[in-house]
Amino acid sequence: MAEREEAAPLSEYWLAHCNGFSVHSEDGRLGSVDAVRPDARWEGRVLAVRVGRLGRTLLIVPLSEIRSIRPRERRIFLPGSPKVLGTESAQ
Repeated sequence: MAEREEAAPLSEYWLAHCNGFSVHSEDGRLGSVDAVRPDARWEGRVLAVRVGRLGRTLLIVPLSEIRSIRPRERRIFLPGSPKVLGTESAQ
């Protein structure tokens, strides 16, 4: 049986290198990371998650909602019902 990879600490390095990681909650896959970016409207940095069949919508989630990052799996985990600050149309 393979050992389960330990979650990496929520570090600046992984936040800067997580574009394209899949984003999961306790309920399953939500989408993929489009960007970690500053956003003055939300007073800090946010995680923009590309969602939907065609990936045309971004969910804006505060970084405080991230529960863990698993770099080898290229996955980010959020709680079952993550706080969503807003939505945007993806470019």
